[in-house]
Amino acid sequence: EQNFGNYYLYDVLFDVFSEAKQGLMLFDVCDAQANCPMSQKDYTSEMRGRWELDKYKLLHMIERTWKMRPTKKWYVFTEADNYVFCSNLIF
Repeated sequence: EQNFGNYYLYDVLFDVFSEAKQGLMLFDVCDAQANCPMSQKDYTSEMRGRWELDKYKLLHMIERTWKMRPTKKWYVFTEADNYVFCSNLIF
């Protein structure tokens, strides 16, 4: 978790059970990024499996959002490679 400009970025994989992480090198990427004292690009360039972490992310992202804002009627989740248009949300 960190500040990014005017925004606070939440680590949605923060509370994944340690038993689920155990033995999966995919989570080593997360740990390396969280504890990285230098450029993350340089530090993780040789690590594989970053995209495979997506399958662990979605449900935790939804759960954490619900805990933080339980009274909202709806939420919008998107990825860096998606586009959200107002017309998509209305219809």
